[in-house]
Amino acid sequence: PARIPEEAFLAERAQMNQVEQIPSFVVATFSFSILVNGHVGALFALVWAVMRRVYAARYRNSIGIPLMDKGLSAYTVPCYMIINTMLMSSVIQALRYILSTRV
Repeated sequence: PARIPEEAFLAERAQMNQVEQIPSFVVATFSFSILVNGHVGALFALVWAVMRRVYAARYRNSIGIPLMDKGLSAYTVPCYMIINTMLMSSVIQALRYILSTRV
């Protein structure tokens, strides 16, 4: 089969990466905002959304640049850290609630 142009491949890959991260982002944002702090959850969500938008633009516009030289980890790693922070904070808060109701 013919290979699609690099511009189309990069745009598709950027979009697929966004779709892959959306489920964990939605769960993390809602659980954190409900269980921990809604204002901080909104701030985390805003930072995540801006970082993902910049990531997509950088990825789409990196035609001819090797993957390791694209600099995508500057956007991907902080987004993963935001999601993991929100999820772990939600778990800790839920455990604190469960343990406090047992006493």
